[in-house]
Amino acid sequence: MTRLYDFVPLPPLSDSSKNWTSLLLETADGLAEHCPMPLNEALKLPISFESFYYDSPVWSQRKKALKAEAEKHNTLIKIGNAIIKGLGNIANSN
Repeated sequence: MTRLYDFVPLPPLSDSSKNWTSLLLETADGLAEHCPMPLNEALKLPISFESFYYDSPVWSQRKKALKAEAEKHNTLIKIGNAIIKGLGNIANSN
């Protein structure tokens, strides 16, 4: 099977402040962060992979996992802040 890459001359982007290089790197960086995979692997994927991935049920599941992870992290920070506040109140009461 031949693997196709998106290295073809591209027309200038109209109505955009970005150029194609920036747009492609931004897309690859987003995929590398969300999939997760190294950036060099994301750069090897065809640009059409982005739409396949973000339209798939896998992305919905991944989004839920990322949200749960962020909520867990926020909960730990809140608990840590409550502990610090409690210790501060104990220290001030003496």
